[in-house]
Amino acid sequence: MSIIGLTPIILLVFIVGLVVLVVVRTKRIGLKSSKFSYVNRVKWMFTAYMALLLVSAGAFYVLPKDTSLMAEETNINKGSNFSLYEWSDKGKIDSVDHSYIKETWEYNIDGSDLNLKTPSPNEMAIFVEVNDALQQTVKVAYYQTPIIIEGINLSSRVHLPHIDFSNNNMTVTEPEPVEVNFGTYKESFIASQFSEEGWMDGAFSSSDATRSSQHLLYIQIPEDIDINYDQNVFVELVGAGEG
Repeated sequence: MSIIGLTPIILLVFIVGLVVLVVVRTKRIGLKSSKFSYVNRVKWMFTAYMALLLVSAGAFYVLPKDTSLMAEETNINKGSNFSLYEWSDKGKIDSVDHSYIKETWEYNIDGSDLNLKTPSPNEMAIFVEVNDALQQTVKVAYYQTPIIIEGINLSSRVHLPHIDFSNNNMTVTEPEPVEVNFGTYKESFIASQFSEEGWMDGAFSSSDATRSSQHLLYIQIPEDIDINYDQNVFVELVGAGEG
């Protein structure tokens, strides 16, 4: 362990030792009959408080900060009303940032029908577009915008959907849910007195620090293929396939 990693422990030991010293010193002064004992106790308490303030302020700037998970700013939807669903519904999926493509699949289809199924009513949006350029090939892409909570990008922790394709039957299983225990902290009242940030500043998440994620499955099929799906499969037809 490096000296930087030991810094919080060293500071904690120093603060505890300082408090013990002040308590012991105050008790000794209290036993004296000097008329100045009360004044001395106040002086010691004030000195100890000032020492704690200085130590806390120094600890705040010395503690190591892990920024490896901090989300990078992207040129998409910051300060805008970007909607992945709207772009998909208009058939403009190619205009979306390609970094949102998390996985792609491609299947050869033999016949004139594609049967789309899900194990249960799907909550994930599924868009289907007819692509005239495709010949006996079905293309599938999974899109997901970044999952950002308090400025930390958690997108890598999310699972991908599972797709089974056999005999022109495509079964789509939505991504399994992921439980993430997320904790945050802010500087104490003592340390905040030495920073420009007020005690209540940043107590609640801002729109830039926390963003809701959008995800969907985008399927492209040839013009001569008919797509069939059950009532529990919610599909949006876009482009040439609309209507």
